[in-house]
Amino acid sequence: MKIYHSYWSKGYAGSPPAYLVDLHNLSAYLAKKQYGEIHLITDTEGKKHLDGIEYTSISTALDAVPPEYGTVWSLGKLLTYNQLAALSEPFMHI
Repeated sequence: MKIYHSYWSKGYAGSPPAYLVDLHNLSAYLAKKQYGEIHLITDTEGKKHLDGIEYTSISTALDAVPPEYGTVWSLGKLLTYNQLAALSEPFMHI
């Protein structure tokens, strides 16, 4: 089973606050310690802010989401679930 984080920067106003980056870092560290790997699905802007975290892989698949949907912060999560479900492999999204 693969373990995933997602972060869609358009769902937030501007750069993520430092505490949010710290939470991703801590969560990724603990997930990697427990499961051996952690993957990130984000957009290009999110990758800039989270690139220092030791993810196993980083995908910018959320670049495809139109920015005008930025007020729907959960859209990035739903599209991540859709993308992962299409792989037909077990996954856990943290």
